[in-house]
Amino acid sequence: MKKRRVLIAVVAVLLGIQAGCSVFSRASSAGATMSADQVKEAMLNHLIEKYGEEFFVNGVSESPAHSALEAPNVWTMGAWPTWGTREKDIFQAVWRSPQSGSEDEITDNYLLIKMRSLFHDSIDEGLASVLDEFMAEYTISAWDLDVSALSGTISDEEFLQWAAQNVSIGVNAAIPADEGFSKEDLARQLAPLSSSGNAFGAKTVGIDFTVYHQDGYRQLADRYQKEGMSNRTVQGMWYDFANSYHPDPDRIWFWQKISWNGS
Repeated sequence: MKKRRVLIAVVAVLLGIQAGCSVFSRASSAGATMSADQVKEAMLNHLIEKYGEEFFVNGVSESPAHSALEAPNVWTMGAWPTWGTREKDIFQAVWRSPQSGSEDEITDNYLLIKMRSLFHDSIDEGLASVLDEFMAEYTISAWDLDVSALSGTISDEEFLQWAAQNVSIGVNAAIPADEGFSKEDLARQLAPLSSSGNAFGAKTVGIDFTVYHQDGYRQLADRYQKEGMSNRTVQGMWYDFANSYHPDPDRIWFWQKISWNGS
């Protein structure tokens, strides 16, 4: 009789373990057992459906959970719209395995790429109001989860309203200067802009200035014009106007960071 009771107890424990594994399996994401190609296809289809556009995909990578108690598997995919380029217009989509049986969550920050042009004129005209000559490039940023919560068909007007409370703009600018030009001179020159409350349509703005000697700036401008970037301000990823690790004293005068809050 004791042996039978022991056997029943062992079976009960095994059934309990099996049931627990079954519950955990149901709570885990189907994506955890999907191949990389299947995940990529699912994420790409999500983007196409959300935005009504076509995209190129750079590939997907997985960051797996190391235990059942940790955050679930996360897949990251690089993509860019067919109207753009990988170098300038790539963004990320992230697929998170669900917890407690919740639905899979795919987030992306494509709208930060799609809506960049809405800020160009404000940035260009703002800098031109205080600088005689410059070259600049800008990026916009916000919390990815907040961006992803927006509708894929949001209007320009609605996005700008949202941007005024959520977006930060980073500008990388190069300007020429004569001998003796100082950081204090630059601050005074920019004071009307930074005190105006004009954050170029965003919540906050920060500008990294690289101040060149006149001849160095001319060389830089000629190089960028040969590459087809003749506009004063262009949208896209950062350019290295200066190499902070190996500065050239014959071309670079100094660096300066200026930031302000427009809200």
